[in-house]
Amino acid sequence: MWRRRAALCFPSRHANKRAGALRNAGRGARRQRLQLELLDRLGLPQRKLDLSGGDLRAAFRRRDLDDRIEREQHFEREQRLKREQHIEREQRREREQRREREQRLGHRQLRVDELMSGPESLGRSLERLKIFPLPTAVLLPGAVVPLHIFEPRYRKMVADALGSDRLLGLCMLEPGWEPDYHGRPRVRSICGIGRIANEEKLADGRYNLQLIGIGRAEILEELPPDEPYRVVRARQPREAVAAGPEQAETLRQALWALCAKLPEDAASNLAHAGAALKDPGALADICCAALAMEAPVRQKVLEELSVPKRLQLALGVVGEALLQVHDEPDDGGQPN
Repeated sequence: MWRRRAALCFPSRHANKRAGALRNAGRGARRQRLQLELLDRLGLPQRKLDLSGGDLRAAFRRRDLDDRIEREQHFEREQRLKREQHIEREQRREREQRREREQRLGHRQLRVDELMSGPESLGRSLERLKIFPLPTAVLLPGAVVPLHIFEPRYRKMVADALGSDRLLGLCMLEPGWEPDYHGRPRVRSICGIGRIANEEKLADGRYNLQLIGIGRAEILEELPPDEPYRVVRARQPREAVAAGPEQAETLRQALWALCAKLPEDAASNLAHAGAALKDPGALADICCAALAMEAPVRQKVLEELSVPKRLQLALGVVGEALLQVHDEPDDGGQPN
């Protein structure tokens, strides 16, 4: 009896062999299925492989190689897509920048009528000229500069100017002005003279106004500080006028060529200036007032007292503006 129970609890050696054979057969079948899947995936004929030899290893190497190639191709596709998106963004940004430059070129406010009668004689106003120093603001004759006045000392300056001659000198600060901004930092010796127009006084004492350029001033000295703002003694500099009519005509032709490439509303001011202004210096001033974007360039034009050299500077400014609008693509994506 006990031997029968032991036989039930402990399988015989032959039973263990049969179970091992069944397990080996199951492993072989699974390996065979893996082999067939590899053959089907690799596109190889379904033949019996040497499962313990080099065939299976070669199949696995081939599969790994295909996986790596697929990953590299996927990575290259992603990188190419990213490059195309980056190029598209850059092209869109360049188009927007060209459009903004084009809008700025022709939409600056100009007052050609201020230059029609020639330089204004300011006389006694320059004996005590109130100046408004700024880091990058340059006022050329014929230009219109909007200003927001909020500092108490300059609010007092605007109030005093409105009660007298309505004139201000807009001066560009010399480099290194930052540590002494609230004091009396150095300014450039040539500044623009502007007449206050369209002023608006706010409830808290601030001002919004427009300053119309009417000429240049050469600062001779700064007067003692008896006011919270700065006052200088200045004079109108003499200009070297020896300019041939061909220089002004060349500038006028370049200006009209630019107007032909600008939108009609943007080109109207420039076209009117080119036709109305006969004085070569005034023509150069109005071109740079409308087209010169960088403050150092505008200051250089303001400080140039030789009319021929100023015409040359203005021609360079108009030429640069022509280059900016020359390559603007049309609706078909081709340059004009």
